[in-house]
Amino acid sequence: HVGYQWVYYSPAENLVFYNYQSGRSQEHPTKMLKDFKGLLQTDGYSGYNKVARSPDIKQLYCMAHARRYFERALDNDRARAVHFLTEVQKLYEIEEEIRKQVLEGKQKVNYRKAMAIPILACLRTWLEEQVAQVTPQSPIGKAISYSRERWQGLMEYCEHEQAEIDNNPVERSIRPMVIGRKNYLYAGSHQSAERAACFYSFLITCSLNGKNPKKWLNDVFEKIEHLKPSQYHTLFPHNWTE
Repeated sequence: HVGYQWVYYSPAENLVFYNYQSGRSQEHPTKMLKDFKGLLQTDGYSGYNKVARSPDIKQLYCMAHARRYFERALDNDRARAVHFLTEVQKLYEIEEEIRKQVLEGKQKVNYRKAMAIPILACLRTWLEEQVAQVTPQSPIGKAISYSRERWQGLMEYCEHEQAEIDNNPVERSIRPMVIGRKNYLYAGSHQSAERAACFYSFLITCSLNGKNPKKWLNDVFEKIEHLKPSQYHTLFPHNWTE
């Protein structure tokens, strides 16, 4: 059997949730996010399209995923790939400058609009010009098509102060599982994978909130039998205090 860990990350609350499923159907994120309202940043996988059509959701795409397609195309068409990668690097330098200046709120949005939007606008024009000049199934053709079809969602981060240029934060939260998977190789069963999802959700959320996972677990085991279910939320890693 093959299974999938669908990982959801809320940067505003520092919460990570691993949701194990046996497939990659769009029904899984659609069910999980049926009541969600706000910004949803994803890679280009079509499984998110249904939920993203909700009028209460604004979909953003991940620039890091777009960049990877051009990195793979370096051996196919170096000149075009390097051009795109160079311009995208400028966008990341703008984000670094925002962090250095500690720009927040409207200042952050205005800085992006002044510095990043012109670069993004030029890249959009460049993509439109290049699409007819490359072979669609070539690596560079696929890279151009991927970004061109998602460009509005790739630009959208500039409009929102809480948005990031990519979804690397959630990818960093997946890294412990990826490293662990190389060591233990298999979950053993769907049930075991579900249990692993629970532990990854709790322990990575501990890490994101600066909580010691061992101390948190010990405290939970000591307290949980004395609490009512309505009080369990006080033991969640982001709410827990020693």
